[in-house]
Amino acid sequence: MIEVFKSVAGHNLRYSPVAVKEALKLELLVENNVKIYYESKLIDEPAIADPIAVTPVLPDPLIYSGRINEYLRNLKEIYSMIVPSRITNCYNKTIKHHICCENLEKYRS
Repeated sequence: MIEVFKSVAGHNLRYSPVAVKEALKLELLVENNVKIYYESKLIDEPAIADPIAVTPVLPDPLIYSGRINEYLRNLKEIYSMIVPSRITNCYNKTIKHHICCENLEKYRS
């Protein structure tokens, strides 16, 4: 059987409320297309089909209070926008979700 495999998934939580809802339902951070594959029975294990999920959240510009260069720099660096993420070990199927707390500070408004 051939299955879907995406090595890295990424989506933006600010613009993907459906993805947030589905991730909570599945208790697994997954991208929209993997969710569709799973619901369509094209894959059995979304975490294996999509072993790495990183979820950038755009920073709130109000927090930067005139520091536009810092805001633009953060927009260029994907790591600075990642808040939740997930890594799945495809061999033993261990799933670990992570929260980048230092990035979370950029989104409190």
